[in-house]
Amino acid sequence: MRSSHCINLPFTPIIEYQDPHICGTTHLFPDMGERYQRQRAQQMHVWVLILLLFHISIPASTQLTQTPTPFKVGLILDTKYPIGQVALPSIQIAIADFYTANPNSTKHLIVVQRDSSSNVLNAASAGESVHAILGPGTAPEAAVVSDLGTKTNIPIISFSVTSQSVAPCCFPFFVRAAPSDAIQVRAIAALIQEYGWRRVVPIYEDDDHGASLLSLLVDALDDVEAVIPYSSSIRFSATVDHISSELYRLQTLQTRVFVINTCVNLAVRILTIANQIGMMSEGYVWILTEQLTSLLGWIENESMQGVLGVSTQIPASERLNGFKRRWSRQFLIENPDADPLRVASDLSNYAVWAYDATWALALAAEHLGPLVNGELNMTKPCRIVNVVDGKARQIGVWTQNEGLMGRLRPVIWAGDSMVTPKGWDQPSSGKRLRFAVPAPIDLGFQSFLNLEVDKTTNQTTAKGFVLEMFEAAVRQLPYGVLFDYVPVEDASYDSLVEFIANGSYDGIVADLTITAERSMFVDFTLPYKQSGIAILALAVKDKGSKNTWVLVKPLKPSLWGISTAFFILTGIIIWFMEYPSNEEFRGPWWRNFGTIIGFSFSTIVYAHTERITTNFSRIVIIVWLFVVFILTSSYTANLSSMLTVKQLRPSVSDINDLKRSGANVGYLQRSFVKDYLLKLGFKESRVLPLKSPQQYAEALTTGRVAAIVDETPYLGVFLDNHCDGYQMSSEIWKTGGFGFAFQKGSTLTADLSRAILKITETDESSAIEQKWFYQDQSLCSTKDNPYTSEKLGFESFETLFWITGGTTGLCCVIALIDFYMQNKDKLSEIVADNPWKTSLRKIWELFSKAADNTDNSSIASSA
Repeated sequence: MRSSHCINLPFTPIIEYQDPHICGTTHLFPDMGERYQRQRAQQMHVWVLILLLFHISIPASTQLTQTPTPFKVGLILDTKYPIGQVALPSIQIAIADFYTANPNSTKHLIVVQRDSSSNVLNAASAGESVHAILGPGTAPEAAVVSDLGTKTNIPIISFSVTSQSVAPCCFPFFVRAAPSDAIQVRAIAALIQEYGWRRVVPIYEDDDHGASLLSLLVDALDDVEAVIPYSSSIRFSATVDHISSELYRLQTLQTRVFVINTCVNLAVRILTIANQIGMMSEGYVWILTEQLTSLLGWIENESMQGVLGVSTQIPASERLNGFKRRWSRQFLIENPDADPLRVASDLSNYAVWAYDATWALALAAEHLGPLVNGELNMTKPCRIVNVVDGKARQIGVWTQNEGLMGRLRPVIWAGDSMVTPKGWDQPSSGKRLRFAVPAPIDLGFQSFLNLEVDKTTNQTTAKGFVLEMFEAAVRQLPYGVLFDYVPVEDASYDSLVEFIANGSYDGIVADLTITAERSMFVDFTLPYKQSGIAILALAVKDKGSKNTWVLVKPLKPSLWGISTAFFILTGIIIWFMEYPSNEEFRGPWWRNFGTIIGFSFSTIVYAHTERITTNFSRIVIIVWLFVVFILTSSYTANLSSMLTVKQLRPSVSDINDLKRSGANVGYLQRSFVKDYLLKLGFKESRVLPLKSPQQYAEALTTGRVAAIVDETPYLGVFLDNHCDGYQMSSEIWKTGGFGFAFQKGSTLTADLSRAILKITETDESSAIEQKWFYQDQSLCSTKDNPYTSEKLGFESFETLFWITGGTTGLCCVIALIDFYMQNKDKLSEIVADNPWKTSLRKIWELFSKAADNTDNSSIASSA
């Protein structure tokens, strides 16, 4: 049921604030109205504060009189600045519209205006007593006035302050009638994500408003995996020299994406100086926040070319167009020196918000008004604009539920470039990261890592698989990284991890194994090479190996099966074509069966004794014998290889057997494998460090160690050059692989992990590994299978089988056609007069009779 306080309004605000207690209001945005109502129904808070104040301050008797009661409202604006200039005409139009639509109102707003240009506190406290205050225009001013309003119980309604530093939770008498910064920072973050930029530098005014937006921007960028490496705060009173100095410092950074959140005057000064020092050229990105984008029409500055902006979207409508025309006329009356064309073309959001805030205040003076947590609900879409030739051109729309709607339109960037900036550049100066590299490199393992130090320049040059993988990953980063390799002499890998943890270096670039213990002190990237632990020992002949079924191992089961099928099929086809003309292929069924099998498999050794009489049979047998020759030759060669290869195994393949034997064990110096062996129960005196593959071979050959326990990549390098006499066991323990390590919390960790994934998903990673490890790889026997020769499969002989199958089939078809042509009439009678079973039997009898006739003809000719 509608409230008794409901009134029918023939005229509605430009942005609708729906309340179930107000009848007859309609949304100007029907596509958003239903969702808007649901949000308001869920979050509706009553403007109880204002209502109570109004009822306390206005006696009941005056509410019943027909004469409107004066209702004084303070208006604090600085009309020297754009916000004050655009808001004043809107407020006047809103008051006139409201009382035109509500001629029977019991109260009438009387605006008492004060100028805040000199001192906002004086403007707020001076003069007449008021029931509410509209304004002021900036967040610092709003904070001062809101504090005064809390002390005097006077509501403060702001139509321009978006900062969270001034919020109803802190100032209970403060009411926001503009969108919160929490909305626009999410739109900015979506824009950053859309273009793939990972680092952003905010430039904000050094006050509470700027700091408030910075904290919101940090959280929003974190959601899209972007960071703020540096932020710049500039005071409103900053000199040209100070702004220039700060911009020069930003120019030395690698980040080229800047978000400006200052007042209009300061933003103009910043962009003008940025243009002068070359920071508005190609490759730079400048993004303006709401308080600047909404006033772009009032900023005459050529330095704005190519910047992006975010502002609340107010959908076009006839209602809005009508307001825009009336507002332009009113503005020119109060500012006769303004450019009529510019005024007519640009309507600031602040003008619309001032109108709606005034309308809402007038409505609240009459009835109950709606609020959401002390704020008029302003959850609206944001538009993304691109400034071109002094005008804001919309390139996209962002909504809270859908994010960016579709693809953004092409952008003309700073420097009139059409190329999307990558968001970073190699800085001319700045901090160079120091990455620790172990030195000296173990001899024989330089393919992993190798350092060369120029004694003249003391410059370190690094080469090897590890360094090439690292630099390939760095090239994939969406920003530049300045770094130097710093050799760390005679330090274990665990010591290097400690150096990173205490901040001595920024990271480790080495063949460093990822372990759980090390990950407690540093952050690892994803592994760029897999690894595990295995045992290397002298090779001994495997006496226990059994070769019972070695005869069937040269061929795969698929080839055995297909070959057998073709042997039988060829025998059947030969029998079929020879049966009519060759007595050796006729007789009882058991004799025919023996003939087929015997003839088929005798072709393996070319020992078939049956005489072939027809030309088609000769063609089939010639092709088949060629296939048999290829098969038997391949089988013989593969079997010979299997029987002659040495059947070897490592003399030690079990870690527990090695521990029980009491023999010495070797490991690569500086490796974590030593700690692994000690944890397994090996005595430290039995665990011997080795430096190179040559020492591996020497220690095993002389018996200094019974086995070497090491990571599989190193053992693989050893076996590449020492195949004979050594064997590696299967992997006994899986490790995390090789990774790069950085200080805890470093953004490089996640970024390089993504980069490693990119290069491992392409051929680049394989090409780098092939370059450093497999140039002169020897053919070593595998560790798991004693038969090193590869089994032969059907795919190796597929073409041969297609040839013999096609030839056999073709000859068989021609033979059938010949039989049909000779017995065409008889076959037609048999098929026409008999069921199919009887037809088959009589066709066979006809076929057999043809064979008998052939024999009789042969006997007669002989006689």
